[in-house]
Amino acid sequence: MSVEKTPLFCLSPLSCLLGHRGSGQLSEHDVTWSPATSFSVVNCVVVVVKIVVLVKIVVLLVVIVLVVLVTEIAVVGVVVVVKIVLVVVVVAAAAAAVVIEVVAAVVVVVVVVVVVVEVLLLVVVVVVVVVVVVVVVLVVV
Repeated sequence: MSVEKTPLFCLSPLSCLLGHRGSGQLSEHDVTWSPATSFSVVNCVVVVVKIVVLVKIVVLLVVIVLVVLVTEIAVVGVVVVVKIVLVVVVVAAAAAAVVIEVVAAVVVVVVVVVVVVEVLLLVVVVVVVVVVVVVVVLVVV
């Protein structure tokens, strides 16, 4: 009576699933797949999955860093623009204050000139009146 030996490994993963146990004899096809090669394939798949996960994590971190940098640059840009606008407003206000001071000084000078001219005209009028009075008195006397 011949008892068929069950090999320690199947011919292929598919034949293992189908329940095919082989002939019990070793051939060149029997060494193409074994639990050892299956284990190394699983290891390779695990390594590839780990690499893919690590790449995804690195890409995610890079994207997060880029988003933070862009946000930071945008915030800094807005702050810089606001500072520039504030500087322009302050300079414009200072320039307006200087212009107002200059205009006020010019107005003061004009008022002083007008007052001086009025005083001179008053002096001229007084002199003319005095001369007329003197002439009238001299003519009448």
